[in-house]
Amino acid sequence: MVSQISLLIIGSLAQMGGYPALANATFTVDDQNKPRVSQKAVPTETVTITAEAESVEIAKTPSQVVVIGTEKIARSGAADLTRLLELAFPGRAVPSGGPGTQTSLFINGARSKDTVVLLDGIRVTDPNLGLNMSNYCLAGVDRVEILMGPASTLYGSDTHSGVVSMSSGTLGREGFSGHVLGLAGSNGQIRLGAMASYGWDSGWAQGSGDAGQSPQAIKTDNPYRQSSGYVGAGQQFGENWLIKVNHRSSYIGTPTPFTTTGWPPVRCFSGEREDLMWQSLTTASLKGFFSDSLSCEVNLGSVGQENLNNANTPDVNSPRLDRNQGNAKAAWKSGWGGVVLLADFINENLRTNFYNAETYGNDENVTSTAKHTAFALEGSIEPLSILRFVGSVRQQRDMLNPYNNAANSINQMTWKAGANLLLPSGLRAYISSGTSFNSPSLSELNTNIRLGLPIPENEKSRSILAGVGYEYNNRWWLRADVSRISYSELIDWGLTPSWDWYVYNISNVRVQGLEVAGGVRGKNWDTELWARSQEGRQLSLPEEEQLMAAFQRRPFFSAGLRGNWIVGAANFGVNLSYIGHRYDYPIDASTGPSANKTHYIDCSLLAAMQFGKSLAATLRAERLFQDGLSREDWVQAKDRGRNNVGYSEGFPSPGRSLSLEFRFRF
Repeated sequence: MVSQISLLIIGSLAQMGGYPALANATFTVDDQNKPRVSQKAVPTETVTITAEAESVEIAKTPSQVVVIGTEKIARSGAADLTRLLELAFPGRAVPSGGPGTQTSLFINGARSKDTVVLLDGIRVTDPNLGLNMSNYCLAGVDRVEILMGPASTLYGSDTHSGVVSMSSGTLGREGFSGHVLGLAGSNGQIRLGAMASYGWDSGWAQGSGDAGQSPQAIKTDNPYRQSSGYVGAGQQFGENWLIKVNHRSSYIGTPTPFTTTGWPPVRCFSGEREDLMWQSLTTASLKGFFSDSLSCEVNLGSVGQENLNNANTPDVNSPRLDRNQGNAKAAWKSGWGGVVLLADFINENLRTNFYNAETYGNDENVTSTAKHTAFALEGSIEPLSILRFVGSVRQQRDMLNPYNNAANSINQMTWKAGANLLLPSGLRAYISSGTSFNSPSLSELNTNIRLGLPIPENEKSRSILAGVGYEYNNRWWLRADVSRISYSELIDWGLTPSWDWYVYNISNVRVQGLEVAGGVRGKNWDTELWARSQEGRQLSLPEEEQLMAAFQRRPFFSAGLRGNWIVGAANFGVNLSYIGHRYDYPIDASTGPSANKTHYIDCSLLAAMQFGKSLAATLRAERLFQDGLSREDWVQAKDRGRNNVGYSEGFPSPGRSLSLEFRFRF
């Protein structure tokens, strides 16, 4: 019998109506825990709850989706979303350097701000604070879905490129269960965690905690550290109603000693500088079925986040965001299709302390508010068993009130349409297209208002994603995807002659990508190869300047190999990826933005052993080609052109590491 740790390691592809969920073999299959609550309310490993307003088989949706279940999260060893996505999407999830540093996510080549992160159906990202995947701890999260493609009609008009959806799940068996884990590694890595659950015939209660620390690549006064806690409960009423309530809090401290001053930039090191982040997330949901064809769902959530950026410097900008959201939907389904009506409401308050950079004495407390109200309608039809069409529209109204109370109202519609073909032979083809728009964020409005500059126009885009794949005899598969996002208007940041940041519009920007992947699997092994190309261009500029001006940091080319093997009670895995050159911030002001020749080759190895039914040990060797960097070499910019994950003028690579984790399940 294959042990628990075998399921944790091998990750063989699930069958989705004769077609694999996605090319990413290691991160595709959800876990085999069979929850005791109604299957109507709990998705299986072959179902996506993110791609459409109602759950649907992945093989039938005209979108590209990856599902990462509980065992895959445990296998990664990730405590936060950054490392999980870095392993699952190398070349798309690109960290700035060591643990906790800013991580960009380039789904379909787009910006990080074009991707929305959800927790139990509630948005946890906000354009005012930026998107850093390291801010989202995985305590209590047992399922992560990544949707690639336009999704503005369901998750907000600003969802140009995709969605990362985290879910708190249900209990797999009655009585007490859970685990404790301990990890120690090179360079002072330490992590401790525990989860305990109690399940009864129709519900469950859970609690977990996780804490750890890891020094940055170059020694600082304080290491990176994180701690998080989670409590959750669920109760089913009869066969058709399920209610869930969850709360999690997290605290993260990230050293930020690496800075630049002057122009051209000169590197400086200050070991006491760090960013502190506190986050609180509370969600509640109710899902019910009036009949097999009629259902409803209500989600409520409250998000609080406070960032103390560069907390040991006097010119700090310290934002605090409080946001409440509620959404509700009613769905009707039949054998040939269905209709879903959705209502969404978000109320947010942003408080920022602006410090006077000249006197360091006077600070101005700025409070701004925004309300987003939307209604959406989605319909699907399946005229043939092999063919399915989906379409949706969303009408959204944004009421923005910056700190000077100059209300700004925006009312606009977005749409999305797609088709999916699934043949019994194993051939699948899909295509989806849609529109999106961004209102200027409160922080962007406040910035220009304070400087007396014009308010930028809304961002507007049109996206398309198409793919084709084939699987033969449950042994080998191939897939290819192409994507393009065209922005007619886009908001960018610039510097005034007096060196003040402001925002302005640029036009006619295009990002596009191509990915090809394939794999072979056997009884106790599987392997996968993939290659990706992506670029961003500002087409309104001369051709020689188009690549340099827009959408920096995304690598032009990346490729990789994954493999997993089971040998008795032992499991082995390899993850090798190459992330190529990219355009980055300028090294020399006289030349402007230039090609960053710093590439990134990442190799991670894993070996795990199961001891009896409860104890597992996992040895991970990560970033084996990263040499690390001394403080002196970094200050002298000797990382340029070397194998390095960091910015050309930013954080150095964390270097290679070795860690050993013990996990005891009860």
